[in-house]
Amino acid sequence: MSPAELLAFEAANPGWSSNKEMRIRRELQVTPPRYLQLLLRAADSTEGMLADPITARLVRSPGRRARVAAQR
Repeated sequence: MSPAELLAFEAANPGWSSNKEMRIRRELQVTPPRYLQLLLRAADSTEGMLADPITARLVRSPGRRARVAAQR
């Protein structure tokens, strides 16, 4: 899955919930921890920044990372 696809999924599913975890498993066919790894890599990539700079910046912000970690 491409950085653009990962960032589009994140933009359509902001925040963190059990529903989002189920969608990650069902739609993306990866575990939630793996999704977060791929999402962070996508947000740091040039392709990701070009595809969706707003979502990429939100994903990369330290405050957002801390909030997501606290919600899990």
